[in-house]
Amino acid sequence: MASGGDGEFVNLARLNIDKYAADPQVNRQLFEYVFYYVNDIRIAHQIAGVATKSAGYEDHFWKNQLAKCYLRLGMLQDATKQLISSLQQKQLIETFAFLAKAYNRVDQPMAALKTYSQGLEVFPEDVTMLTGMARVQEALGEYELSVDLYKKVLDAQSNNIEAIACVATTYYYGGKPEIALRYYRRILQMGVSSAELFMNIGLCCLAAQQFDFALSSIM
Repeated sequence: MASGGDGEFVNLARLNIDKYAADPQVNRQLFEYVFYYVNDIRIAHQIAGVATKSAGYEDHFWKNQLAKCYLRLGMLQDATKQLISSLQQKQLIETFAFLAKAYNRVDQPMAALKTYSQGLEVFPEDVTMLTGMARVQEALGEYELSVDLYKKVLDAQSNNIEAIACVATTYYYGGKPEIALRYYRRILQMGVSSAELFMNIGLCCLAAQQFDFALSSIM
């Protein structure tokens, strides 16, 4: 499926989708090539549909792939149905995450939180579930709950940059710039270098009355 000197190896316009999508030896590789590399969601959806039918509607993998296509196409209710059906067959972190994402897309944050909670019951302390819950709580304005969840993320994965940054931001706006500065410096020690990070460090130094460090960070 790799590109050669004469162009692409797979010509989707001339490919017999029904034949190859029904073949379990090649259909997964073909789907991933079309979905991720070619980015042709229509053909990818066709492949996933034929493969699901060929598997007797009993393969959770193809239900997840169909749901991904539906999410990209904006067919959120169809995506939700496929993901719920997939969870009834096999519970995976990816499935819980995509189902919660679908609920967030249709503005149902409480359903998304419930999905993340169900995922944590099966996969305790999973970083994906905890991060998703923290984002939803933050969007709902529940900042204390969000920070508590981000701290749980750091307990499970101490180098999670998103969690470190969110906790640092909370401490800064909570009137504790010295503590926020420690978190931002931790991100800097991890090799991250950006204008936003240096500006945040400078603002923390300024709020903590460390004017010399503030100027050197910003300039």
